[in-house]
Amino acid sequence: MTYFENPIILSLSLRSFPPLAIVVMLIIAILIITIIKYRRVVLDYKYKENHIKAMLDSTPDLKFILSRDGTFLDFHTHDSSLLYIPPDGIIGKNIKELIPEISERFMQAIENSFHVDKAQEIEYELNMNGTMNQYRTRIIQLSENKVLAVVANISENEITEKLLKESVARYRGLIESQSDLVVRVDKDGRFTFVNNAYCEMFGKTKDELIGKTFMPLVHEDDIEHTLKEMEKMNVPPFRAVLEQRAMTKNGWRWLAWEDNAILDDNGQVLEIQGVGRDVTDYKNTISALEESKKLNEAIIKHSPVAITVRSKYGQLLSANKAWQDYWNISDEQMLRFINDEKKSLLFDDQDEYFSYLGEWKSEVIKIYKEGGRLHIPELKGVGVKNQTKYATSYFYAIKDSKGKSTGLLPSQKILQRAKNLL
Repeated sequence: MTYFENPIILSLSLRSFPPLAIVVMLIIAILIITIIKYRRVVLDYKYKENHIKAMLDSTPDLKFILSRDGTFLDFHTHDSSLLYIPPDGIIGKNIKELIPEISERFMQAIENSFHVDKAQEIEYELNMNGTMNQYRTRIIQLSENKVLAVVANISENEITEKLLKESVARYRGLIESQSDLVVRVDKDGRFTFVNNAYCEMFGKTKDELIGKTFMPLVHEDDIEHTLKEMEKMNVPPFRAVLEQRAMTKNGWRWLAWEDNAILDDNGQVLEIQGVGRDVTDYKNTISALEESKKLNEAIIKHSPVAITVRSKYGQLLSANKAWQDYWNISDEQMLRFINDEKKSLLFDDQDEYFSYLGEWKSEVIKIYKEGGRLHIPELKGVGVKNQTKYATSYFYAIKDSKGKSTGLLPSQKILQRAKNLL
């Protein structure tokens, strides 16, 4: 409060002045007070005006004030190019005259705003410079005879929504067309999504599953492993990978699942999405291969023919008991040969188990490099104890799926007894 605005101070101070001077000073004081208050009002008004203008300019929406009969009284836009009608052709004109194609719906919304205590909303299309644009208008009653219309161009939203729907449709089509099982369950185990493959696998319809719980019968030997893996869904990285046997409409089938948790904003598990695949045929194939492998290993192990497996550089990878006996090699010595890594194909006189090849060396090298097979009717070799050995030898190339040679399987059939008879 200023000096002049305090009546007590002012009255005490004026006692020492003549009456006329007092009157003049009072008039001046009143003028000063009035000016100060007026300045405050003006500043406050400008502040509010700027505040309102900033609020209006902060959104791209168009704002119009219309009378109850649809006449435009005022409008605000930060960009006149957004207007359907040029700026100088709006004020005082009626919507029926300016935009007749939507005037009926517009007038109905205006009238409804005077009878219902909430904003009225309408959507429509207008051709702007040869392009159809989608608009959404909210109409709010301002007074007994005026309304505020806020117009938003929602064309981009509509396009985005359309593209999103198309993308979802394509994704759903992709999910539905694949043979993998795809499911989503909420934290209570209720299905929120199942694809056709899952329904087909268990002989269920989507109506029977969505919003409900369903736990297929899991083989008793797989229950413990399944429960242990599913515990991982509650801790980072919220992922579980498992194989289990489940009772389907076609009996027991091996299913491989990869489950991932979908988290909310607080990091809590909201849903679990699982992608499964029927791997029964694969498991049966692996089982058959394992049985075949065991059978072959048993045959090789107990075969009277000396058999080894060599890498593409000639390094010993494995050998059977007949080969060890043929060369009088202990288990310890064989391990030393296996651990003696070779990084190139080299046959020199220092290699005691290849030096016996003699004139056949080049042919054996060719088998290593190019593949194929080779039969040597008779080879003379010397064992670790300088024992002379005679054998008929076979060399078979080992090839990968592309037909490339990856190693060799040499075998020797002992001819020692035949030699003794000569």
